[in-house]
Amino acid sequence: LSRRLPSPPVPAINREEYASLARLSANLNQLARTANEGRAVIVNERLIERLTVEVKRLRLGLLGMEGGE
Repeated sequence: LSRRLPSPPVPAINREEYASLARLSANLNQLARTANEGRAVIVNERLIERLTVEVKRLRLGLLGMEGGE
């Protein structure tokens, strides 16, 4: 009874989405670092659109809702 139960397996789709969000987060972090250094930042409009969609999907997913696009 004192043993911890193993964690349930993470569905493949969750791992894929996690990896996708990690890449987008890395891009955003690089942009923020550059801007904080006082350098000019040029942002690809498609990246901003993807970030917006992914953040919206993540927020809805955390509430147990689907959609967001």
